[in-house]
Amino acid sequence: MIAEQLAGNLIQGIILGGVYGMATMGLSLIFGVLRIVNVGHGAFIMVGAFVALWMFKSLGIIPLVAIPVAMVIGMALGFLFY
Repeated sequence: MIAEQLAGNLIQGIILGGVYGMATMGLSLIFGVLRIVNVGHGAFIMVGAFVALWMFKSLGIIPLVAIPVAMVIGMALGFLFY
């Protein structure tokens, strides 16, 4: 029981760290190239997260499939807003 909880917490921590790392790399890249702080990253991360959650809860799509689909939808929205 404790080993299962530990494994689950470790996996969730790695996933959350990956999300934070990707957001940080995006902010760093934009600031390094354009010298502009882009505060829109957080909004698009949340849109992608809610799309993945919606696909998982409403449509029953497993998260490993929902995450890439949500990423494509987020990129399309980012392109439209650009």
